[in-house]
Amino acid sequence: MERQETLVNNDLVRLWLKWGFFWSIFGPLIGILVSLKFNYPDFLNNEYTVFGRLRPLHTNGVIFGFFSTVIFGLFY
Repeated sequence: MERQETLVNNDLVRLWLKWGFFWSIFGPLIGILVSLKFNYPDFLNNEYTVFGRLRPLHTNGVIFGFFSTVIFGLFY
């Protein structure tokens, strides 16, 4: 009897969904930092945590990190 190969690599799909879960936690955490920086500008006052660097990290993390990985993971 011939063994049939699956068309979908389930381990790869699970990995996509795990990364989507990671970005669903990481993106909003950065968003909380951004909102704190917006209200309290002296909070974590160094060159790496300024509002202008954290906001793109938050928006790109949620849009591209979370939405794209979850959408591709859920296609299967």
